[in-house]
Amino acid sequence: MRSAWLRAAPVALFMPLLARTGTPPGGVATEAEIKAAMVFNFTRFIEWSGSRGDSRLPVVVGVAGDDPIHDAIEELTRAQTGGRAVELRRIRQVADAEPCHLVFLGGRWKRRVAEFSGLVKRGLVTVGDGDGFLDSGGTIGFIVDGNKLRFAVNLSATNQAAVTVSSRLLRLATVVHP
Repeated sequence: MRSAWLRAAPVALFMPLLARTGTPPGGVATEAEIKAAMVFNFTRFIEWSGSRGDSRLPVVVGVAGDDPIHDAIEELTRAQTGGRAVELRRIRQVADAEPCHLVFLGGRWKRRVAEFSGLVKRGLVTVGDGDGFLDSGGTIGFIVDGNKLRFAVNLSATNQAAVTVSSRLLRLATVVHP
């Protein structure tokens, strides 16, 4: 059963993407579809430095431990039009994240964010949810605020990754950790 907070999730910025996930008109998007749309859109509001910032190359998004989110992002990558291409990868071990720009850590992986610290220093952005994700060094964390899905940004982690997060995205963030 879909949670009530999903019906009220503040995803206006992400609505065009949700329309591409196969959610029927007037239907309620699943938690995975909402998170996938948000993860997919985060790539549009983050600038990577060095070779990761080369707009001729695809943005590589990895998903560890959450098949529904992987599948929903896969739907979005098929519908990709314009802008920088997005390539999707499954992460089964930390080394699989090496070529990634952004990795969503779900399930048991969200507790393993510290293991990605070496890759964060080379430009990896980590996204996850749950208590302590940002405090453990995660970059963007999903949080439930009342009945709404929101996200917070850890600026210390973005600085460590040498990425620039658009002010438009930061304005939408509930909390921005220093």
